[in-house]
Amino acid sequence: QLVQVRHLPQNVQDVPDKVQGDAGLEFITTDGCCYQSYAPEDPSDVAKAASKMKSKGARDLRKLVKNKETISEILGDRKISNWILFCPFLDNKDVISHLQTVAKEVKEAGLAFLAPDFCALVQCQEDFETEYQQLRAKAVGAPMPIKKPSSDQLEEAESKLDQRVEEKLKRAFPLDDDDR
Repeated sequence: QLVQVRHLPQNVQDVPDKVQGDAGLEFITTDGCCYQSYAPEDPSDVAKAASKMKSKGARDLRKLVKNKETISEILGDRKISNWILFCPFLDNKDVISHLQTVAKEVKEAGLAFLAPDFCALVQCQEDFETEYQQLRAKAVGAPMPIKKPSSDQLEEAESKLDQRVEEKLKRAFPLDDDDR
């Protein structure tokens, strides 16, 4: 949904993975972006998470070469400018450098569907904050205007509340006088 908010639903194609996998592409967009998502199982261990992100990103980037015929058919005439590994967080810059190295390898393979400015990016939830807020607002609905009560309305409400508390106290302590 975040990708659809960013690129608009009519510009995003989900690549199904039920039959022989997704060829390393989760989504493709009409403006040349391809997304692959990954969430490490143990986010508390930064080094381990980074290692898993590097492995996942490198493996799926290399699938561009391995699955070039399938990907070419999926893309049609479109060219890939940005291959994006989408993760819930990004805490280690080594993930970025590693994927840049692998992206260079992939670029050197001379794939016809890669744009001349092809690059690999690693983006996280923070990079989609605007889209996340838009989804949240849509889920909650439009904000409801709340009108601040006037001092007369507050006084009337407090008076009713005082009166109700007094009535309850009298019922609870029927033998006590008003002062008590």
